[in-house]
Amino acid sequence: MDRLSDMLDSDNSYVRTRGLILLAYNQYGIKIIKLMKLLINIYNA
Repeated sequence: MDRLSDMLDSDNSYVRTRGLILLAYNQYGIKIIKLMKLLINIYNA
């Protein structure tokens, strides 16, 4: 997480953009995992 924070604070706009993309992708992945767990729980109920 420190590396991501460093990327977001960078003076280089390319590095900041990469940091934002990684952050967004990470949040997307977390949502997908939560959705899959919910669907598994519903299926198993």
